[in-house]
Amino acid sequence: SALVGKWLAQDMVWTFTALDEQSGRYTLNTQLQEQPPGEFSASFGVINSRQFLEIMPTRPEAIHTKTFLGGHFVTLRSFWRVTLAGDDLTLTPLSGKWLEEMLKQSKISIAQAKTDNGLCFLTASTEELRQFLSEYGGDSGAFPVEGAEKGLQFVRAAKP
Repeated sequence: SALVGKWLAQDMVWTFTALDEQSGRYTLNTQLQEQPPGEFSASFGVINSRQFLEIMPTRPEAIHTKTFLGGHFVTLRSFWRVTLAGDDLTLTPLSGKWLEEMLKQSKISIAQAKTDNGLCFLTASTEELRQFLSEYGGDSGAFPVEGAEKGLQFVRAAKP
């Protein structure tokens, strides 16, 4: 698959390993400067001819769901627009600013919640999220191509 391998960006390395290429499932390992390493389940898919990546953190063994501490963690997914051209990869997350503004103006209606510190996250069903990406996946406000939220730009370091 085109995603498999090691990708370099400023102060970070992301490595995709195929779990099931037919269904677009991967393991993503992230290394960011001055942060602990992360492991994610990643799903790649196409909606309306646009490529997207959904990532969800893998719970560390030490924080098992059956423990008191582990029972208090909530796993959140994030959605990224994928632009892949040869050895160049751009991953653009859904813009939090755009989402907040659209919700505030009642221009979109989708199940969501907010944390105490104001982080908005979507709680809609998989089908509703697919419909949302189908409708807004090409919106340059939702997935900005320039400015502070333009996404992470990677260069392929190595194929396995």
